[in-house]
Amino acid sequence: MKTSLLWSALAAAQINNDVTVEVGQNATLRCSNDQAVEQTVYVDFQALDDASESTVLEFDRSATGQIEIKYHPSNRFITDGRSIQLFNAQLSDEGTYTCTIRPTGSNKVTIRNPLVINTKPSEPEIVNEVPQSRPLIDIYDDETLDKDTLSSVATCKVDGAKPPAKVTWHFENQENEVGDVIPSSQQVGYKERQTQTSSTLQIIPVKSYDKQSAVCRVTWNGSVLYTKSFTIDVQYKPHTPIIRPNKAQQKATCTAEGNPEPDIVWTLPDGTTDSNPTVLMQEVGNPNATYTCMAQNDHGKSLLETTNWDLDQFVGPVSTGNIGLIVGVVAGAISIICLAGYLIYRFCLDPTMAEKQPEYDYHGGQRDHYVGGSQTGLNSAPQRKTPDYEPEYDTDDEPGQIVSQTSSRYHQTRRSNSNIRSTPQRNVQYDGAPADVDLVDNAKDRYETDYNPSYYARNTVPYKDTYMSMDNGYDGSDSQMV
Repeated sequence: MKTSLLWSALAAAQINNDVTVEVGQNATLRCSNDQAVEQTVYVDFQALDDASESTVLEFDRSATGQIEIKYHPSNRFITDGRSIQLFNAQLSDEGTYTCTIRPTGSNKVTIRNPLVINTKPSEPEIVNEVPQSRPLIDIYDDETLDKDTLSSVATCKVDGAKPPAKVTWHFENQENEVGDVIPSSQQVGYKERQTQTSSTLQIIPVKSYDKQSAVCRVTWNGSVLYTKSFTIDVQYKPHTPIIRPNKAQQKATCTAEGNPEPDIVWTLPDGTTDSNPTVLMQEVGNPNATYTCMAQNDHGKSLLETTNWDLDQFVGPVSTGNIGLIVGVVAGAISIICLAGYLIYRFCLDPTMAEKQPEYDYHGGQRDHYVGGSQTGLNSAPQRKTPDYEPEYDTDDEPGQIVSQTSSRYHQTRRSNSNIRSTPQRNVQYDGAPADVDLVDNAKDRYETDYNPSYYARNTVPYKDTYMSMDNGYDGSDSQMV
């Protein structure tokens, strides 16, 4: 029941299937009602410019999908029973292909396939619109020209586009603007379905356009197909000449920019003329010797005077080939200066270096001061770096070297207090007092209440163990140690 209703709906409607291809491509046309019944299919073609139809294919299709071709005038059409394939489509194939399906015992179904054939445009052709007899001249050098008059430069055109192509002008140098564009198009080609499109570039001629590239861009179906460049030629009078000396060869060269290229004529200090761009310098010893360079072409002339003194002071432009070398030398110099500054600051000016003095140790306790000799018997104590300073000497009575950390304070007190003479070295065996040293230190009498040197001898690190392991004792007096 549902199949019958669907078939009735298809029979009552006409199906449209639009197809668009480019010339040379294959076109696929729909030609099936998707119903597995026996049917006969007729394919008729109606061209766009012809009201009549012609049959291009006829075949029978069984319920199982088997195909029997009944009429096949051209081998460019083939079918699988569901669609029609048209090979190598051409403009002449453009039109409407109608498939009429006649199922056995049912109403016919019509499927229309309007076929559109597109063609790409040809590559662009650029035509120079400036006649040789009347070249473009800078408006400021040609008094006969209206300053606002546009001049046609070139026309870019393409042929055979369907749909029409779009042709535009652009400058590679974005500083230049397109003065104006004259677009045009006309129908050409197969039965006037193809289009020729052109565009003419116009500018107000000034010398900034000279030698600039104008680009013709062809866009078709939303994509840029072609670009082609055209070099603009605008003539103008010479600029002010430039004179460059060659001091080693005592020569001078004159150049000037202009279009057409200007001729150079020198007037030398001796009054003669020379048409060579490079001349020998004259009267080199005379700084006031004068040279005149004249550059001229069809649109005007320009002059420049110079002297030997000017040529001697001339400094030419820096060659771009030396820029890399100059940058490298400058960067290297800056690096050396920065490194030297860092080293000076680090080792000479750094204020934190004064706070980073090494700690020094010595072999006696906080109360030990000795003059000359050496500390023997205390070699088990840690050995550290000896202070790096010039030794001081006691100039009163002991010539020995002072090496104790607090010896300076000791001797300062010793010179100001007659009761303090010398502190004997601990752990040193004395047979008797040296004749030249007074070993009397009556500190015991001066500190009767709290002077207890045996406490320090027993409890002061690192000498605690040394004193505790000594075979001989300490009698508690300062006058001797055994």
